Amino acid sequence: MYKYLLITILFFSCIVINAQTLNLDSLWKLAQKEKEADKKFDLIYKIGVEVTNGNLDTLLKYSRNVLEFGEKYNDLGCKFAGNIFHSYMYVRIGDYAKGQEYTVKASKLAEGMSNNANYMAAVYGTKAFQERNSILQSSYMQKAIALCTNQYQKFSLLVNAAQGFLQMNQSDSALAYAQRANELILKNNTFDNRQLNYVFGEIYLKLNQPDLAYVYFKKNLYLLQLLPPFNYTAIHGSVYWGLIDYFKFQNKIDSMLVYHKKFFSFETPNVYPQKIKASEWIFMYYMQQNNKDSAFKYLLFNKLGMDSLNSSKKVTDLQQAKIKEELRQVDLEKEKLEAVESRNRNIQLAITAIAILSAIILFLLLSRSILVSHKVVEFLSVLVLLVVFEFINLLIHPFLESITHHSPVLMLLGLVAIASLIIPLHHRLEHWTTKILVEKNKAIRLANAKKTIEELGEKEINT
Repeated sequence: MYKYLLITILFFSCIVINAQTLNLDSLWKLAQKEKEADKKFDLIYKIGVEVTNGNLDTLLKYSRNVLEFGEKYNDLGCKFAGNIFHSYMYVRIGDYAKGQEYTVKASKLAEGMSNNANYMAAVYGTKAFQERNSILQSSYMQKAIALCTNQYQKFSLLVNAAQGFLQMNQSDSALAYAQRANELILKNNTFDNRQLNYVFGEIYLKLNQPDLAYVYFKKNLYLLQLLPPFNYTAIHGSVYWGLIDYFKFQNKIDSMLVYHKKFFSFETPNVYPQKIKASEWIFMYYMQQNNKDSAFKYLLFNKLGMDSLNSSKKVTDLQQAKIKEELRQVDLEKEKLEAVESRNRNIQLAITAIAILSAIILFLLLSRSILVSHKVVEFLSVLVLLVVFEFINLLIHPFLESITHHSPVLMLLGLVAIASLIIPLHHRLEHWTTKILVEKNKAIRLANAKKTIEELGEKEINT
């Protein structure tokens, strides 16, 4: 249902007026300084609109920056956004499993936030474009819309839901969502309604109401005239294809030809796929008109265009492979940092345990009034031995890994060698502590016996 959402929706999927003019670096600087949660959400929202629909390099840059900032300063909003960006990045390069892994991380973060409705809406929106099952996609999108309180976000979700139902030929459902989106436009006239106009037009064509469809397509044609000349954007494509669909419905073939040829007024690379699609139709048109010269011209363009697209696809595949490797290296670095932090924590715990156990043993050995069983000290000394061994293991583990190249057999031999050095030392310490303990216990018993004799002597004198 929502396959097209890979291009049009992710975390903050919303078409905002003049979005292309936003300075991402400036927005990111503002987002880092902003303390109020709702305002920070809006700023990162705008960044998300740009990067999730932009090129892979830009998406990778901000995926890293936002996530690293969130982890460094424990900023939950940035952690969330960084995970969503990473999720989208992996989906863009075709690794859906890894993308879902980051979506789950983002979902757990959102669940722990207060006032998390918009964050959870973003999670469900993300799940919608990752999901291949159309029923689940629809369910996720409806959950996202129900939770969302941010008006820009909700508007976009409604428009994309309408387009999704349109793709499934469920025109009534598509119309219901489009009308809800239109209600938001009436409340906030700053929303960009060009995508919605196109959706309304296509819906009314499906509902066999071409006159209403033409009204919406004409609205977009008027908005198109406000754009600078010869500056092709996505809105050109939706306007032209909408009118082509309308004239096809009316069986006005000549008018369809006019709008198919519109794509050849532009020279920018991003219109190339549209030209290829148009050239195929024009070729068939001229063949039916028996105009073979014109037909051959568009057939030749179609062939050259397909070759160019295949070449571009190879370049894109190489870029995706490079991005995938960079992401893998980022994950490895993160795992290494986490392992170092975990090892440092364990070392601190081991030092603390050694200190406490040693203090207890010393107290028992040096106490002049407490009789201690040899077995108690022996048990505590064994505990100290085990903790000391673990402590040494934690300290030298990275070194062992490097010199043994992660060989389990060699690492085991190294640990056995260490143990062979520690055990004799432990036996000597145990012998020393036993000797001190025996002498201390004898002294305590002797002192107690003298005290008892003195007390008995005093009692005999008194009697």
